[in-house]
Amino acid sequence: MTAVPVGAGGAAVPAPPAPASRGARDRHHRDGAPPVRLSRPLAPGTARPCGTGRAGTDHRRNTHPPSRRGGPEAAEAFPHDDREPEMLKEWQRRRAARRVEPGNGKPLKPFRWWQPLSRVLFHLPLRGGDGGRTDYAVEVRYAQRFFSEDGKGRAHLYLDGRHHAESGLPAAFPVRGGTIEVALTPFGLKRCHYVTDGGAEHQLVPDRRSGEGRRARLDREHPVLSRAIGLCSLVLLVVPALLLVPQLVEAAFQVPPVTERFGTFTSPVQLPLWLNIALTLGASAASTERALRLRYNWLLDSAAQGE
Repeated sequence: MTAVPVGAGGAAVPAPPAPASRGARDRHHRDGAPPVRLSRPLAPGTARPCGTGRAGTDHRRNTHPPSRRGGPEAAEAFPHDDREPEMLKEWQRRRAARRVEPGNGKPLKPFRWWQPLSRVLFHLPLRGGDGGRTDYAVEVRYAQRFFSEDGKGRAHLYLDGRHHAESGLPAAFPVRGGTIEVALTPFGLKRCHYVTDGGAEHQLVPDRRSGEGRRARLDREHPVLSRAIGLCSLVLLVVPALLLVPQLVEAAFQVPPVTERFGTFTSPVQLPLWLNIALTLGASAASTERALRLRYNWLLDSAAQGE
């Protein structure tokens, strides 16, 4: 039995290829490609250099992984490629970062007791490697949505109490060690997080006098009551969705082009107008409560805002 040499780590090292016979070398020479002579023999397991085959053919051309541009070969090689969502998120962050504009240096105004429904204020204290502390603050005023060109409003970043930068929403502010991401819904914020360069996410701390701060204090001091309110909010979103969706489908099937193509549809649920209005108001209130906790679901909350 022939012994197999063992390399580092216990892995078997492949034996060197057998030298080509004299007849094979002569045929290679007659085909027009002079025989290639190496100055020294290859070590076991070493890839052969390019051009050592017939007519300068590169024997490594089939060792590269298949392309990601499509085709059945790429689909088999990358069946569960999860890098695409990360690439999309990175593209969105870069696009949002291009909207950042420098600030004017104005001081940050304190939060007033009458502003919970018109202003949002979050804080992010960061401590550097030298022990120094940096305080960031993110402010969003809901009224600015009605005066902005795109109707999405703007977010303002403060550094140590001074206006440092501003951006249209959704915003991505580059800060020390990462990025602050801010996103808004018609009912409030759905995202105000600090994303580190390593990918970890941390929600910013709401101002204690804001609506988000008061809701967070209720969750800390009365967790049972907080969970009960959250459950009621969920019910106020699910029930209207189940009752209103069939009625909306019936209204859509009354459009003449849809009726001609698909026929008519009669909703099994017929509610009076006052009850539909009450369910809509309840769903809006539930989405507002969820926004105080930065909770958002694209299906439930979008249905509540009529999208």
